[in-house]
Amino acid sequence: MVVSQEKVSFPIPDVLAWEMNEAKTILTNDGFKVVQVETLPFKKGREFKAWRVVRLKSVEPGVVEILVAPMVDV
Repeated sequence: MVVSQEKVSFPIPDVLAWEMNEAKTILTNDGFKVVQVETLPFKKGREFKAWRVVRLKSVEPGVVEILVAPMVDV
């Protein structure tokens, strides 16, 4: 996927399916600087294996902020 820095439209519909590292790699390869913000559930002392992008927003030209959250088994 190639995201044009001149014509960025957020949110990208497939973003909720993105694994955190995959999203960072794709955006970085497309020339964006990625700022990562993590949101944690209220459970303490737990390691999370999978993180997903839950929100993507353009903070300035060429800079994207991704809000990531752990995927928790229900």
